[in-house]
Amino acid sequence: MIGSALWNLIGAILGFIFVFFISFQSTSFEAAIIRGTLCFFSFFLIAFLFRFVWAAIAVGKRKEDHSLNENPQDSLSSEPSESSDGFDAEGTSKMIRELMKEDQQ
Repeated sequence: MIGSALWNLIGAILGFIFVFFISFQSTSFEAAIIRGTLCFFSFFLIAFLFRFVWAAIAVGKRKEDHSLNENPQDSLSSEPSESSDGFDAEGTSKMIRELMKEDQQ
């Protein structure tokens, strides 16, 4: 999951403060505390759900990025590596040299 429970706590505290002060203007102190507490738990769970969805989207994007690379282990080997689009520069340059030699003959 992206972030930490601190983000949940910050969202919950902000929700509590907002609802408490709005509710305190029109109801009693006890009712404002109850509404603020309900909002605290609601915002905590909403922030948790938001972080979960955010992480799922980020993981999906990472998988999509990795699927573009044919073999991610190439960067660990000592062989010449291909670029991210699968283009082999050395093989292409050899082929072009051979074609140019054929044209000159």
